[in-house]
Amino acid sequence: MVTAIGAMLQAASRAALAIVAADPFAKMLAALAISRLPYARTAQTAKSGVVYRHPTLLASLGLALQGLLPLSVCLWYMRDLAFSVIVVLVPLAVLSFLFLYIKRRLGGYTGDCCGALCLLTELSLYIVACAIFAA
Repeated sequence: MVTAIGAMLQAASRAALAIVAADPFAKMLAALAISRLPYARTAQTAKSGVVYRHPTLLASLGLALQGLLPLSVCLWYMRDLAFSVIVVLVPLAVLSFLFLYIKRRLGGYTGDCCGALCLLTELSLYIVACAIFAA
């Protein structure tokens, strides 16, 4: 009985860490990908009239720190190399596919593309984590 409760608590803590780490990691990946694309519209045709500038190197480093720190804590807690590799590579593969698709179809990003990159990358991390936790 005690070992079953302990196993449930450990599984819950692993899932909670994955949830906490997935959001900043996905947002970091989406922001870094968007920094490599031009805006798809001109300033005159932009809905809000705002065209974003690309982040500086210091801002990109800060963004990478904010995205990788929670993921690093999660991966350190898991201490499973296969989990670590898969949880990082699958969202990167999804992001790469979406990046190339957006670049080919639109020639740049829009606000909807930003949201799609973030949500689909985060969702891929959740799906992989669930599949690994269920195994």
